[in-house]
Amino acid sequence: MAELTIYRKLLNIQRDLKAPKGQYNNFGKYSYRNAEDIMEALKPLLVENNAITYIEDDSIEYVGQRYYLVATISFVDVETGEKITVKARAREEEIKKGMDGSQITGAASSYARKYALNGLFLIDDTKDADSNEYHQQNNQKQGQKQQAQQSKPNQQPQNNQQPNNQQGQFIDNIQYQTIFRTVESIAKAKGIPVDQIANFVLSKYKITDFHQVTAAGYEVVLGYLKTQLKIAQAK
Repeated sequence: MAELTIYRKLLNIQRDLKAPKGQYNNFGKYSYRNAEDIMEALKPLLVENNAITYIEDDSIEYVGQRYYLVATISFVDVETGEKITVKARAREEEIKKGMDGSQITGAASSYARKYALNGLFLIDDTKDADSNEYHQQNNQKQGQKQQAQQSKPNQQPQNNQQPNNQQGQFIDNIQYQTIFRTVESIAKAKGIPVDQIANFVLSKYKITDFHQVTAAGYEVVLGYLKTQLKIAQAK
């Protein structure tokens, strides 16, 4: 039987790898995976295919007056020494509440390494909580849920449920989308996950979902976001 090539070994691992979401975000109420979860799931498959994966030293790139941490993941065929590498980048924030400089760098490194691993091993397309696709899916579901509630005017809210929006107490779906698109723009300008910006703003206004922004507070929240966007774009 012919020996497996490095590409066949990589294909085998891409086919068989199941990386669990071993972490949980208590604030956002979602499970997610980190680089360590992926590496742990890889170990038996690497042994089976006589290959190794390792993380090379991170490097720093300076682009457009911003620093980006570059993570490089290498996949090596032990039998031949052939190597395949994949890189991913994450921007370091200048300031992040509750973190010192080393923690900010560490967070960017973890993020970059995770997405380099995702790219190399084709982690399945289940949407992670820090991806734009995940938030877009949630936005669509929330909008559909809100429309369904509004289409039942005679239905009384049950105990412990949020009241419906018949009296215009909360923002409508168009306003919600405006807020979230602004959050996405801030994240893009900063080069960080949307999840980080969204969670910070939700925490600031002591809510768990942007649908809970009141109609009266809409301009306040949107004004704050627009200011933050200008600041991010100016850097």
